[in-house]
Amino acid sequence: MKTIENLVTSQNYDLHTRLDSLVGRAVDMHRELGLTVLNVVCAMIFGHQYSINDAEFQQLEKSTTLFVRGFEYDSFIDVFPILRYLPNRRIKTLMYALSLRNPIVKKHLENHRKDFTESRHENKDLCHNLLRALADSIADGSVQKDYLTDDCLVAILDDMIGAGSETTLTVLRWSVVYLVNHPEVQEKCYEEIINVIGENQMITLEHRGSLPYCEAFIHETMRMSSIAPMAVPHKTTCNTSIGGYAIKKNTQVIFNLYALHRNPVEWSQPFTFDPSRFLDNNGKLHPPGYHRAYLPFSAGRRICLAESLAKMELFLVITGLIKKYRFVQADNEPLPSMIGVPGLFLGPKAHKVKIEKRPCR
Repeated sequence: MKTIENLVTSQNYDLHTRLDSLVGRAVDMHRELGLTVLNVVCAMIFGHQYSINDAEFQQLEKSTTLFVRGFEYDSFIDVFPILRYLPNRRIKTLMYALSLRNPIVKKHLENHRKDFTESRHENKDLCHNLLRALADSIADGSVQKDYLTDDCLVAILDDMIGAGSETTLTVLRWSVVYLVNHPEVQEKCYEEIINVIGENQMITLEHRGSLPYCEAFIHETMRMSSIAPMAVPHKTTCNTSIGGYAIKKNTQVIFNLYALHRNPVEWSQPFTFDPSRFLDNNGKLHPPGYHRAYLPFSAGRRICLAESLAKMELFLVITGLIKKYRFVQADNEPLPSMIGVPGLFLGPKAHKVKIEKRPCR
C-alpha cells in the first residue's frame, strides 16, 4: 500500500507542477486530473509510469476519452440490441477507441511475457500477476487455463484501464465543481488541513484520521454525484422477493443508487450539499456502515474491486489540491453546473474554473 501511496504522491507532484503554470487562468480540469489518474492506473497495470508528453500515453488518453464519449450518445441499441448490426455513431466511436488502446495493451502483455519467469517475484503489476495465474493454472492442470486466453487477458487489462481511471476521475471532477459552488466548504477544508498539518508538511495517508471534515467532503461528493446512478446490473441466483414483489431466478436487477443517496427518509435535506452530515457531534467521521443508504461503491460480493485504491487517490489528490490552491468561478464563465450528464458514468457538464495559488501565511 505504501508503494501505491508513493506512486499517487509522485503523480500529485506532477499535477501541481502543471497547475502552477495555469494559475490565474480559466482551466478545464478534466484533462489535468485525467492525466494524473490514468498514469497511476498504467503504473499499477504495466509497472510503468509515462511521461505526460509520451505519444503512447497520449494515445491511451485519447482512447479513454473517446470510449467515455461513446456512451454519451443517445442510442436505441439499449432497447433494441439487434440495431448494433446497423451503422451507428456510438458503436463506431467505441470500436475506434478500442482500436487505439488494444495494440498498446497487447504490446505490454507480450513484453511481460518475454520477461516473465516463475521464480521472479519483484514485479507486482497486474500484467505480471495475470501471467502468473496462467502459469499456475497450467502447472496445476486447472480449467482456469482454458479461460485465461490472450483475448481474455487483454480484455481484463483493458477493463482495468477504463474502470480504474474514469471512475476516480469523475469523482475528482465533481469535487472541483462542489468546491467552486461552496467556497465556505472549501475554506473549511483548507483551515482543517493547515491547523492539523501545517503549510510545509506533505499530506500522507496517515493524516486521514486527523482530517475528518476533508473526509466528510469526499463522502458528500460521492453521495451527491452518485457517478454510477444505477450501479451495475445484477441477476438473481434464485427465486426471491423484495418489498412484496416476487422476483424469479435469473431476473436482471438494477439498483437505483441515485435515489438511495437522495432518499428523504434516510437523509435530512438530501439535495443540500452538507459534508457535516457525515460527522458526529464531536466532529469525528461516522464509522463505516453508519449510513445504511450510503453505497457509492455498491455492496456485497460484487462491490467495486478498486474501492481501496479509489479512496486513497481521492484523499491524497483532493486534499493536496485544497492545500495548495483555491478554485473559484472563472472570469466570464458561469458557475459549474451541479446537474450531471448521463454517459458511461454520471459526470459534470464541461466547465472551466480559475485556479488561485494560496499565499503563505
